Amino acid sequence: MSFNDQKITSAQIAAAGVQSRPNKLTGTAQQNKAAFDALIEELVMPRFNALIDELLGAGAAAQIGVDTVSGITAGTVQEALEGIVQAMQDITQGSVADGAITTAKLMDEAVTAAKIAALGITSAVLAPGAVTTEKIADRGVTAAKIAALAITTALLADKSVTTSKIADLAVTAAQIANATIDNTKLAQDAVTSVKLAEAAVTAVKIAAGAVTAVKLGTDILPQHVGIKMGTAVPTTSDISEGQIYLQYEAT
Repeated sequence: MSFNDQKITSAQIAAAGVQSRPNKLTGTAQQNKAAFDALIEELVMPRFNALIDELLGAGAAAQIGVDTVSGITAGTVQEALEGIVQAMQDITQGSVADGAITTAKLMDEAVTAAKIAALGITSAVLAPGAVTTEKIADRGVTAAKIAALAITTALLADKSVTTSKIADLAVTAAQIANATIDNTKLAQDAVTSVKLAEAAVTAVKIAAGAVTAVKLGTDILPQHVGIKMGTAVPTTSDISEGQIYLQYEAT
């Protein structure tokens, strides 16, 4: 409500005052006394108290008129106060030279985020170690932000280097521990003759009956082969130099 709403009219006084009572009061003494107090209690007191509450409220200055103030156009105290504040700001800000506000003139925590221009905080302004983990957005560190050779083994989780992360031909002999490649890691027919060292195939590596005439080649000629009947083991006298004896028992 406004101040105007608290005005008391003649009609309200007539309705609440003694003039609305009979010319001859016939009630008790207490009732007759109340008739004289009704104007104040029922009309004046509620309106007066409401006016006091309005004057104490935050919007009171906007309802109180003001006389002419030189240099300020205002119809209420609120408008006059706002005009004075604006005039003071115009005077003080206009009289401050560029660069005149030093660090010492700023109150602690006076510079808020709204006062900082976009992209105004550069790396030179940040203290060493100022950007902590919680200040970095999830997935905020991209490959371009990681220095070459910066990711060491200590930063890798166990078993984090998978097959898809290894470049073709990237695993060299130096990366393979000694005696780690067993037959389960070798593909079928992977061990070719060029992979065998000289004299590497010993007798224990040849299966029984595995060396056939085909495997002996053409270097073994008929004159190098002797045949002995019977079951007796050939003696030195039976074997000529450079010959291989085939012994069999006739059936």
